[in-house]
Amino acid sequence: MTASDAASNPVPGALVRFRVTRGAATGTTLADTIVVAGFDGAATVELRLGTALDTSIVEASLPDAPTVVARLTAVATPPPRLDGVQPATFASGDTVRLRGRFFNATPGANVAMFGTARGRVIAGVADSSLTVIVPPCLPQGAVSARVVVGTVTTNGVASTATGALRLTALRPLEGITVSGADLVNCIQLAGGGASYLVVPHAAAQAVGSRRVDFSLAVNASALGVAPSPAALIATPREIQQPDPPSVARRFDLALRDREAALVEAARAKGALRAAPDVLGRAAAIAAPPVGSQRSFQVLSEFDGSAFKRITARLRYAGDHILFYVDIDQPPGAFTDVDLRTFGDLFDRTLYDIDVRAFGSESDIDANGRVIFLLTPVVNSLTSASECSASGFITGFHYGLDLLPTQANSNRGEIFYALVPDVGGTRSCEHTRADVERLVPATFVHEFQHMISFGQHVVARGGNFEALWLNEGLSHIAEELGGKTYETKFPPPAGRTDPNQLFPDSAQGYLSPLMRNAQRFLEAPGATSATASTGGASLAERGGAWLFLRWLGDLKGETIYGRLVQTGRTGVGNVEDKANESFGALFGDFVTAIYTDSVPGVARSAIPERLRFSSRNFRRIFKRFADIDQSGRTPPFPFAPTGVVAGQTATGSITLGSMAYYLLSTSPADPSVAVRFSRPDLTPFGIEDNMQVSVFRLP
Repeated sequence: MTASDAASNPVPGALVRFRVTRGAATGTTLADTIVVAGFDGAATVELRLGTALDTSIVEASLPDAPTVVARLTAVATPPPRLDGVQPATFASGDTVRLRGRFFNATPGANVAMFGTARGRVIAGVADSSLTVIVPPCLPQGAVSARVVVGTVTTNGVASTATGALRLTALRPLEGITVSGADLVNCIQLAGGGASYLVVPHAAAQAVGSRRVDFSLAVNASALGVAPSPAALIATPREIQQPDPPSVARRFDLALRDREAALVEAARAKGALRAAPDVLGRAAAIAAPPVGSQRSFQVLSEFDGSAFKRITARLRYAGDHILFYVDIDQPPGAFTDVDLRTFGDLFDRTLYDIDVRAFGSESDIDANGRVIFLLTPVVNSLTSASECSASGFITGFHYGLDLLPTQANSNRGEIFYALVPDVGGTRSCEHTRADVERLVPATFVHEFQHMISFGQHVVARGGNFEALWLNEGLSHIAEELGGKTYETKFPPPAGRTDPNQLFPDSAQGYLSPLMRNAQRFLEAPGATSATASTGGASLAERGGAWLFLRWLGDLKGETIYGRLVQTGRTGVGNVEDKANESFGALFGDFVTAIYTDSVPGVARSAIPERLRFSSRNFRRIFKRFADIDQSGRTPPFPFAPTGVVAGQTATGSITLGSMAYYLLSTSPADPSVAVRFSRPDLTPFGIEDNMQVSVFRLP
């Protein structure tokens, strides 16, 4: 629906409340009950219908006009049903037909499940029949077959798996993912010279540093025959050497840790309640007069133990941003002209990037704007010696300011940034050009954190987002900032060197992301993409961003906003917004890292789920290798470990990571058997979240 004023003009930022008034008793639900209208005034929410074949009614209203109600109706059509499986007895790798009604007419939009394993839909007839290859590794005995259409699952139909081994017939450029709990001794692949990418991985959110040891055995003989000890090849257990933590990263993590403690303290005192109205935005709020002054409490000690009260003057007032500048200014301060240009960038470009992608920030001070505070207190958070050794803090957002009952809270949406200091009087030296170059990417990163805190904690009274997902989304914000300049300057425009991949104005946003992704991939299995605790190293950040980049390519970039505008967090949040299991997503993601842009293969020939659509990472990494004239940077960050029949590879991976193997078969071997297990040959437990993905190379 669209929120509009009396003149039919859209009202961006309007808070819209939704509620189900008919259908809730039979399971009709809303993904959320509060939505902030976008820049076009549109407010959308996902409706999930219940089990009854009737009409559900949803009402929408504005908080300041509760009697003006828009009613939306949704008529439930008959749900999909499964009538039978032909034949009813089958083995892994067999082709069966699923008969029923109201399947999706596009075969690939249906998911065929046999117990917990996913089959491969290869054809369909209208909405009543699907041809499916039974998934590998089904244990012998009764199994329930189902079809998932969108978010709806059919009834189960009882069938029987014989447990007999069948060839897993993968066509070139086709892949599958199988749960490790089922994979002790079952999968058989066509030989005859075929090559396969085999990717063991742990599809889970990592807490701590737990690793899982595994054994990957390949035999040309019958399954169950263990390879001889001489056939063992140990995959090097690569432990990613942590990059030296910069001051900025340590400070950012310390802030997130303190925010967690503050939220728990506020909840324990009963001071944390859902406040959806803070997301609303009045149609027009007058800004304070430029030149007026205000005092702020600014964090002045790295460990969060002290604050400094400062006085700042309003130097710029835009539609979305208020620029306050500390009256205590070192040499080289911004002029009024500088601040107008700088302010326009944030007010007219950078603010919109985050809000369009992630949703509205809160507005607990009801001023209709985000405060941007430039103060040398930020410079002083690091000494000159620290600055030279491990960097400095460019800027930050602190959730304390969004918790009005907490001591030292400024009770508003504030971003803090350093100021120019030509003489290095407060820390190391920073020119105006330095600040203008560094602060924009920091702002879009930290603004996502601010929006996320407001949406998760303040508006919904929930927990703030898991570390890996929160940081990954902030790096997505940086990429979206870079994309703005990529669009503005298509190659070779805007580039000092016409061979540059990115224009000069996008370098500060994009190049660090690509380097982080490169570092994540340098030692597969060593670094988690889903670390919920720890140091959030550059490699971990690279993995989280890379996963979200793939997810946005697959599901559309609107998923980023849905991940933020919710009370859910972590893996559960991803599963809810993607409408599928994290295991299925992660299995295809780790495959796509390698199979996207396979040399000699058109990108369009790779299945959509097994490639990126917005970035060609082989081209990007090759460019990094070309720039490094020393030869130490490879054209692609890793090479899969080779394995052939008669060999067993052993390895170890952390949760949220993967390892890569290139399986080459002999022309003389009609098939090869693959066993994936713990090193002692026992199966993985469900709690290990171990899977293996297999992709047949051309």
